[in-house]
This record gives sequence, C-alpha cells and structure tokens, in this order.
Amino acid sequence: MEKHWLKSIEDGLKKERDPRIKRSFDILEENIPEDVFMRNRLDRINEMEKGRFLYKKKRPNVIQWRCERSRHSTGSSTGDPMKTRANSCPAYVSFQFVSSVSFRGCIVREMCEHSGHDLTNMEENAINRINEDLVEFIHDCISKGVSNSAILLKATDWSQRLGKTNLGDRTYFVTPKDIVGIRRSFNKYINLDGNDCISVAKLMKADLKDSVLLYQPLSHSEDQPLIIVYSSAWQLEQLKKFGGKMIFLDATYKSVTQYGFAFYAVMVKNDEGKGIPVSFFILSQETSSTLEICLTKLKEAADLTPRCVMVDRDQKEIKAIKTVFPHASVLLCWFHVLQAIHRWVVKQDGGHVQDPAVRNIIVQGIFSLKQCRTERVFHETAKRVLEQIKTATGATRVSKYLRETWLHCGAMWANFGRMFFHHQSETNNAVERFFNGLKYNFLGGYCNKRLDDLLLILHNHVVKYYGQLDELVNAGRAPTKGSQESVISAERMRSHGLDQNIQYLSEARFSVPSESKPDVFYEVDLLYSVCQCPVNGQGQKCKHIVLAQMVSDGMIDTAALREDTANMLCATNSFVSDETTVMVQNGENVGIVNLAKQQCSCLASSYGEVCVCLLVANKISESTLSTTASQPTTPVDQENIETESEPPVHQAKYCIKDMIYDLRNWCESEEYQPSLGLYTAVKHTHQLAFGRFKTVFNKRKTERLHKYRKHIELSKRRIANYSKTDHNKRQIQTVHHDGAFKRKRRQRTRK
Repeated sequence: MEKHWLKSIEDGLKKERDPRIKRSFDILEENIPEDVFMRNRLDRINEMEKGRFLYKKKRPNVIQWRCERSRHSTGSSTGDPMKTRANSCPAYVSFQFVSSVSFRGCIVREMCEHSGHDLTNMEENAINRINEDLVEFIHDCISKGVSNSAILLKATDWSQRLGKTNLGDRTYFVTPKDIVGIRRSFNKYINLDGNDCISVAKLMKADLKDSVLLYQPLSHSEDQPLIIVYSSAWQLEQLKKFGGKMIFLDATYKSVTQYGFAFYAVMVKNDEGKGIPVSFFILSQETSSTLEICLTKLKEAADLTPRCVMVDRDQKEIKAIKTVFPHASVLLCWFHVLQAIHRWVVKQDGGHVQDPAVRNIIVQGIFSLKQCRTERVFHETAKRVLEQIKTATGATRVSKYLRETWLHCGAMWANFGRMFFHHQSETNNAVERFFNGLKYNFLGGYCNKRLDDLLLILHNHVVKYYGQLDELVNAGRAPTKGSQESVISAERMRSHGLDQNIQYLSEARFSVPSESKPDVFYEVDLLYSVCQCPVNGQGQKCKHIVLAQMVSDGMIDTAALREDTANMLCATNSFVSDETTVMVQNGENVGIVNLAKQQCSCLASSYGEVCVCLLVANKISESTLSTTASQPTTPVDQENIETESEPPVHQAKYCIKDMIYDLRNWCESEEYQPSLGLYTAVKHTHQLAFGRFKTVFNKRKTERLHKYRKHIELSKRRIANYSKTDHNKRQIQTVHHDGAFKRKRRQRTRK
C-alpha cells in the first residue's frame, strides 16, 4: 500500500529544472515530528561533509534550509571566504511534507553544490558558525558565573566528548575572543535554582564523593561549624611522595566565597622545586580545634609525618601543627616576620619610630639575627642588637617587644632552627603564588559567589591543571632542574686539584676546601650527609659532600659505619617511638622515621640514602615484632563489629525529632514511625532552616592586595583634560582622553 501511495506522489511531481538538485522521498514514522526528521536529515548531510545548512526559510508548502554561507556580502566586504561567511552560496536543502489518511511523507530536495567557498579548504573553517548546542552550553556556563578561561576548558571538553578533534574548526572549538563575543550577546542572567548548602551536600555524595576526606555540614542550631577537607587521589599520591620533607600551610579569606569562610591550602614541593597543592580546607570557624581535625584527617589519609611545616605567624595554625605533628619543626615565613616587626615599629600604638635611620638599625639587627647558624651565636647577637636598639631609640620599648615576641621563638625564623633540608624556602610564597593564580587565573579576577562553584573549580580545573603539568614532566616535555649539577661541580673541583687539600678528621668526617675561597674549609660528615656550607640543606646535595664521597670511595665503608652507629643508638635508647613514628637523636642530628612509608626526615634520607635513623627504626620494629609474636591473640567478634557499624535511624547524628521541631506534636503521636526515607527528607529541611551560609560581602571583582598600585597605574594612563570656557565661566568644550568629546559633539550637531 505504501509503494502505491509513494508511486502516485512521484508520478505527480515535475522534473527538476536544475540538474544539480537531487530529489528523494521518505516515509515518516507515526511518532516522529517534522522538526526531528529535518534535524536528523541535516545532521546526516553534515556528517557526510556536504555542508552545514542553518538558515531556515518557510514557504507556503516548503521549508528550505540554506547554507550557512548563503548570505550576500554588503558594504566594503568582498565576500572573501577567509574573512566572512557572506559568500552568496546557493546550496540548500528543502523539505516538502505531504500526507494522506494513512501515511505521511516528505519530499527532500538537496542542492549541495557550493560556490563562493570551498568545503575542502580547512583554513576556511576558522570562521564557521559556532555549533548551536555549544552556544547553549556556553550560555549555561555564563549563567553560573564561570570565568572565560574556565569556559574555554569546559567547551574544549564538551567538544572532545563528541569526538571532535580538529582545532581549526570554529564550529566546535572556540577561542577566547569568541567567548567574549558570546558573553556580550548573552543578555539574560539566569539565577541558579536551589540553596547553596544543599548543592554542596549533593556534591559530596556525587562528583566529590571520592575526593572529600571530611564533610561536616554547617548547623547554626547545634553550633556546628562547616568543615570540608578536600584531597583527590592524585593529590594524596603527591603528598605521600613529597610531604615527608616539608609542607606549606596558609589561608585566604577574600574572593573565594561571599561568606568569608577561611580557605586553606596545603602545598608541597616536588624534586624540581615546583609547588603542588595537595589539600584544601574550607572552614566557617577558624580555630585551632577545627584545624586539628583537618590536619588529623590529612595525616590519616596520607600517613603523613612532615619534617617541617612553613606557616605565617598564626598561633592557631602553630598550635594545631604541634598537636597533630609533635615531632615536626614549625618554620615562620621570613617575609611575615619582617612585615610584623615593621608594622609594629611604625604604628603609633606600637614602637612609633619615626626616624628612618633608627628603623634601619632595627631592621639590620633583625637581619643579623636571621643569619645566626647556632643557638649560642643567636643569643650573643641578640644581646648586642638589643643594646644597639636601646641606644638608638633612647627607650626600652622596642627591645622589650623584640625580646618578648620574637627572641623566644628564634628557632622558628632564624637559620639555626632550619639547618636541615627545607627546599631553600624562607617564605610561604609557594602558597601565596597559588592563591594569586586561583583568584586571577581560574576565577578570572572576579569574586566567586557560591561554595559549590568553588569546589567544582578546584576539582575540575585546579587539580586537573597541576596533574597535567606533572604528566608533562614525566613525559619529558617540561624543563627540569639538573640533578647532576653537584656531581659536575665536584668533578670541576677535583680537576683543579682541590681534592688534594681535603683533610681527614675522623671516621666519615672530612674538612673540604671551598672552591671560591681556598682558605676556607667546611666540615663534612658522610655519616649523616651534613656539610657546614651555606648550600647544605637547601636543595640538592652540595658539591663538598660529593667530593668527599669521591675521595673516600674504597677507603671508608659508610654503610658499615651507619650500621655500627645504629646499634650504639639502640643500646643507649637514643630514640622516642610510638605506633607510627620513631624519632632518633644523636647529638645535633635528629631524624623522624615514618614506619609505614620507611622514610626519614634527615638529610641523608632526602638524598635517597639508607640513613642511620632508618636503620634504628627497623631494628626497633624487628624487636617489637619478635616480642608480640610470642603473645597469644584474642579472637575478635565480627558479628558485634558489623552490628555497631550501622547505627539505627533514631541514633543518627541528626535525630529526626530535633530536625522537625515545628512538628513536635506529630512526632509524639502514635502515628510517628521513623524511617530512612523520612530521615533523609527531614534532614534536607533542617539543613535549609539551620544550615544556610550567611553572606559577608558581595563584591564583583577581587580586591588588590595593595590598592595604591591601582592609583599609580591609573595616573600613568591618565591624560590631562583641557576645557574652554566663556565669559560666564561656563564650560562649553572638553577634550577627554577616551574620545567621549567627539561623541558629545556629534550629538550637539545633530540637534
């Protein structure tokens, strides 16, 4: 029956006048709308690389779709296909729908011979019209407040998921200039639906489920602060790899959310000295107890035992670090130390020192204290500096401030307190640099509003960006620091004959001359890989240690000496151990061993050597295992454990009766029956009522750290305005540097 109806339709059609037109007849299925049929047919034509037909033109009984380059050029345009899409292309595809009592059909006419442009020329694709679905996706990103740089990444991922790979095709791959144009044409701002705190709670159960170590929702009714500890699997891997040597901790408060929450970043440095963010904390209440919770979660997830932690002078951070990592050394950022001292010295309720010469004496004294390499020299220098400051100021106010505030914690900021491997880092600039990149690169200089947007940016862009950098380094595509620099320097010293001047002091201890100052000698201890030169402990193994190892090769068995020293330390109980760590001390040499990772915080271990501390820890663990192996074990009741791991609904953290306070009468009635579904629904309502984030500030752009710099830049660009006045002192003409006068003058002439 269909064939007869189809043949009757075809017999009634006239022959096409244009031989380039290809005509076909299709039978439509019952449930397929006409728009869906046309879209599927046009997509199939596009996939066959016959062109893209976008412009729709309706006639009484025909719907025609013209080529995207069918428009005529106007004005000064020449119709160059490399510059414009107005190429007067005659190609089109038309659809004529016919129907009867039982059937529906469509007559499709295709004229796919293009002119004015070349479909095979890939360079012309750079000005193609952007895909409509991609434009809608970009509109959705703009409505969510995503920055242009983030939209570029999202749009690229969207196109790659469709299998598109040609970066020269503007249809699926946009440029930053295209995004700016789309943003300008987007004249609607669609507010996101839903509450921010509910969106965060949903993210924790979906996209961020495997990356969030701890999520404690905000509850004003129970005085419970918001705590989020984020660390992805890749970040934990980097923390386990590099966190044993040193970590950096700092916080920022502005531009990341509109709620004023504290945003902490934990950073480590890799072997190349590049900073890597390994964890993020988001806290509504910044206290030492909340920081202890975050650091404890991070410690448990990565089995973390850092040798030292770099912070600014925040007592909450210092207290939390000393509680969670009791064996770690706390280092103060040298920049923040100088900044705090300078601010106190110049302010009126502080030192109120107005004479610049006196302020220079104070700063120079602090610098001399910073350079002390032993505690004894530090205290001797402190006495001399305090006397000089007292004489210069004529009072004891500044000296008293320095003594009570800074001298008692000199080990945190002076050189004698950081005579170990610390990446040659004297400041917390690694974290500050990350905050700057987050605010001005990933957020585009605009203040982020919602907390869920911040978490998605961290998850989808920040971590992905640093992971991509790491993959490029592993692939040999990124420049790396030369690991053989110390070896080359030691061979150069040996070629100059400096190895002949090395003096043997005792077992594994040598006196090595300096390359630049032959009269200066540095004491080298191969047992702990320690040298007295300024470079020691700041990064790579120094050239003096390498030269001493070259000279002693075949003469001294360093491994045997370390074994004997470990036995001696075990016999004298020169260690402190717990379940996870062992701290070994031999004079001034201190090392903290992580038993699970078999890593030590000493210099020798950081150079990849089996240190004395690690040998002591292994001997202690072996003796402990042999002792516990002889003790009988008690069987564990697995049934009780499984029962306790799943508490009933009425014993949950948020009791249902507390969450539905307004429905107390119903709760106390006989109809009340707790259930898991009811618990989930009421918890959602309770969080809406008592878990809302309170807006602290609602600014659009990120504030500069130093606002005065903005005025300097504006003054450089500013051009003086010139005005002409009449006798009545009325300004009638003004020349503006931005050309606004020309527009005003045109408006006056038109009037």
